[in-house]
Amino acid sequence: MIIRARNLAILAFILFAGILCFGLVRVTSRPTAQRSKNLPPVPVSLPLNSMERSTDALHSIKALEKELQKKPNHVPILFQLAQLSIDMGKPADAEKYLREVLSQEPKNLDAKLELGRALYMQGNVDRALVETQSILDESPNHADALYNLGAIYGNIHNEEMARKYWKLVIASAPDSEIARRARQGLEQLRTSR
Repeated sequence: MIIRARNLAILAFILFAGILCFGLVRVTSRPTAQRSKNLPPVPVSLPLNSMERSTDALHSIKALEKELQKKPNHVPILFQLAQLSIDMGKPADAEKYLREVLSQEPKNLDAKLELGRALYMQGNVDRALVETQSILDESPNHADALYNLGAIYGNIHNEEMARKYWKLVIASAPDSEIARRARQGLEQLRTSR
């Protein structure tokens, strides 16, 4: 009984935190696969060692999947499952959850950003570019989408396009953390010649 109550408390906390942080997720989420050694690391929050994180994520995924059975198509749960799947190195699972989110909320820019990330992690660079670029159709100065486009292009060694998008990040949000990272990327491109 105590274990079940603890699991419910953990699930409630995850759901509540997910709902509160829904808009903040995109700030810490970036494509991570196939990074070039010459580009700045893509920011990822790693508060726990990988074994603890993996175990916590597995428990969270199981709890969220049970909750999803009770509330099918619940966008915050689907989004959290997608993020946990990405953290677990399962971008195909994340893609499935994100596509469900987008079937319900086609203009959900956070889901599109994460879908681009999941596609990139699977090696689907062209699809990742298309999905991330589609964010700019809705929000032309979306700093996170601009940054991710720069990172993708930089990682496929298209330095001209990487510069273009990272300069747009700086122009759209000059005092932001993402602009600082874009400046680092530009500097590394400059010094790697």
